Amino acid sequence: LYKYVQRCVETGRQLYLNIGVKASTLSGGLKYALATGNWGEQKKAASSKAGVSQVLNRYTYASTLS
Repeated sequence: LYKYVQRCVETGRQLYLNIGVKASTLSGGLKYALATGNWGEQKKAASSKAGVSQVLNRYTYASTLS
């Protein structure tokens, strides 16, 4: 995205986000974050926020609250 924006600014062309942003990249990152619970870059797993998403257990009302 950075290179695309830079090229558009240098050449004076109009910026189209649907060209610069790939939907598969966004959806893949979201799937990874929800599956693992690690939010941040996949390459920098040590610096990402761990445990942000958890599986919701709805077997009983008490387990839903915990």
